[in-house]
Amino acid sequence: MVKNNMKYAFLIPSGHQMVPSLLFQQWVPFQEWLAKNEDGIIMNMVASNQIEGRNKLLTRGDQSKPYEFAKTVEWFIFIDADIKFSLPQMQELMYSKELFVSGWYIFNPNNRTSLVGYWKDEPTLLSPKEILSHKEMFEVDHVAGGFMKIHSSLIQQLEFPFYYIPKIERPNGDPTWVAEDLIFARNVYEKTGIKPKVIPTLKVGHVKWVVI
Repeated sequence: MVKNNMKYAFLIPSGHQMVPSLLFQQWVPFQEWLAKNEDGIIMNMVASNQIEGRNKLLTRGDQSKPYEFAKTVEWFIFIDADIKFSLPQMQELMYSKELFVSGWYIFNPNNRTSLVGYWKDEPTLLSPKEILSHKEMFEVDHVAGGFMKIHSSLIQQLEFPFYYIPKIERPNGDPTWVAEDLIFARNVYEKTGIKPKVIPTLKVGHVKWVVI
């Protein structure tokens, strides 16, 4: 195996949502801090959708050799283009020792749940109240990919494409599509035995015209 020569790769997939202008102010000081204090690179990928963007970022655009980039990086950190964070929040995510860990955020103003949850007969999502009822980091079946860190060794054990949207059958027999973040977490667990953990105090903003 090629020895990792970079500690962090910060991946920003931009699909239909570009980085809102009010969020540029968070990236400049973070980039300055990163250059002075850590070994990492910030990468942005504009794609037609999040799935394409995530797959291209994890392969650094070379999908014919999907594992080569992961062999040169220790940690991947995904930050969606519409996520509002502070430097202390980013540091908390960066310095967690868990191999697969995430903060959380509200989905949108009309659906005030998270993508954090459990896979029972079908994916179930936790409310902010349920997340905040935990005093310490806790394990779940799936997390949102918008503010998430994963060790590159886990990526190297997955089949490519790493992200996709499958159709599953509900208990009542009706088919439904499953979000790529949810199936990604399930695939990580099936291949590595590791489930994601959530830091309940690490709530970041999700910009949908307003910060929610």
